[in-house]
Amino acid sequence: MANGKAEGERIIAEARSTGEQIVREAEDQRNRTLAQLEKERSGLEHKIDELRRFEADYRTRLKSYLHNLLNTVEDASRARLRLSERVPSGPELAAPVRGIPLLSIARAATPAGAPPPSSPAGRIHATLIRDPPARAAAPAADAPPDSPGSAPGARACT
Repeated sequence: MANGKAEGERIIAEARSTGEQIVREAEDQRNRTLAQLEKERSGLEHKIDELRRFEADYRTRLKSYLHNLLNTVEDASRARLRLSERVPSGPELAAPVRGIPLLSIARAATPAGAPPPSSPAGRIHATLIRDPPARAAAPAADAPPDSPGSAPGARACT
């Protein structure tokens, strides 16, 4: 029996020793894992701080860029407004040809029933009067006398 008792104590001691070793290894593994996680956490916090600084800098630069762009658009708009205030339009348009405003010339050359010179069609008409296209043939006999020459068989637009 003494032999069995000694054998039991030896097995218990060996089990305690193995258990303590397993606990130590588990604690070491836990400590290594926690250290690695803390290192990763520190790296991630550093990365987050860098991204926050980048975001703040980016927002500042973007805001500045958009502000400058808005100022450029506003300045161009103001300049265009000032230019439109200085440049006459419509009947006041005065591109003098030997002292006679261009619209006076267009009105004098505009036949009865033609579109007014201030309308888009009138500006085209005035341009055609000023710079008539090359004609391949003489005006048609049935063309109205107050219209520019037209090709034979061409219909007048009204």
